[in-house]
Amino acid sequence: MTQLTALELAKKIHRGDMTVRGALDACYAVIREKEPQINAFVTLCKEQAYQKAEKIQQRLDRGEYLSPLAGVPIAVKDNILTAGVLTTCSSKLLANYVPAKNAKVVDLLEEAGLVVVGKTNLDEFAMGTSCRTSAFGYTRNPTDTTRIPGGSSGGSAAAVAAGMVTLALGSDTGGSIRNPASHCGVAGLKPAFGAVSMEGVIPYAKSMDVVGPIAGNVPDCLALQRILEGDMSQSPEISIDWTKKKIALPVEFFEDLSDEVADCVRKAAKWFEDAGAAVEEISLPLTHYSVPVYLVLSNIEALDALEQVKEMAGAADFSCLGLEVKRRLLLGTYAREYGYEKKARRLRERITADFARAFERCDYILG
Repeated sequence: MTQLTALELAKKIHRGDMTVRGALDACYAVIREKEPQINAFVTLCKEQAYQKAEKIQQRLDRGEYLSPLAGVPIAVKDNILTAGVLTTCSSKLLANYVPAKNAKVVDLLEEAGLVVVGKTNLDEFAMGTSCRTSAFGYTRNPTDTTRIPGGSSGGSAAAVAAGMVTLALGSDTGGSIRNPASHCGVAGLKPAFGAVSMEGVIPYAKSMDVVGPIAGNVPDCLALQRILEGDMSQSPEISIDWTKKKIALPVEFFEDLSDEVADCVRKAAKWFEDAGAAVEEISLPLTHYSVPVYLVLSNIEALDALEQVKEMAGAADFSCLGLEVKRRLLLGTYAREYGYEKKARRLRERITADFARAFERCDYILG
């Protein structure tokens, strides 16, 4: 099973060459072997998974069509609510929190016939880029366990990269799907803001948070994304006529960039050129302000989000939070007190306008 893509695995299940239970057995066997070294999961939900697998198998045996990924096991980041299954955000604040309802995206997974195998580790409350701020231990990169898997969706990316699952859900505020997907060598997508329901997802920064797919390859990633948008129909073949596309390389993206990474990006640009696309350099002059704007707004919005979480958890204070979360709350308090919020929001509008102008000239921006 671990050598198959998610779409290939689904086809074997739909043809009857493998059962949903058999796919789960294989999945948990790999988790049992590799989890002690990787620490990708906070919680496994085997009992619920096998119960759901049986029901899905019965529906498939009756000839029901569910989705192109029906029967496939999937991991879910532990800031996404799962009914009857621990949801911790990798924090001691929610160490015993068991929600009564699913997040909307989990309902969509169940409607599509996917089976949730467990909840993956993350930086506490999605605040980090290393998966080392979790209250439940570090997640390690399956390719080299001395290295980080990236974050904050490090557990999801590591679970896919290690072959524990072929699909996972992550969430992305300022890179939290794309960063670990890159670190672990898998495919990850941050959908357009608002394209996927955030109902039942514990927030970090509400004006930026998005749930998205992580998979071993692009077709699997896109098939899962369609399900997250509520589309259960067969996934179309990917076909792009690159001769009609213009791709931009912002010069600012190459400043202070390692030669190794810059070389990878330029090789990708050459691939697109060879496929017929036009590639040109452009300038996004406000790039340098992107990270400060992100930090100010995300940390201010985190203040409000965590106050709501504290009430939900019935906690008296934030004393049990880790140092990284406390640091960000402190920065958010400072930024709000000293009037940086309005400045950051105005600057975000100008950065957005820069991108809008760039997309008048090109179809894609490559980084």
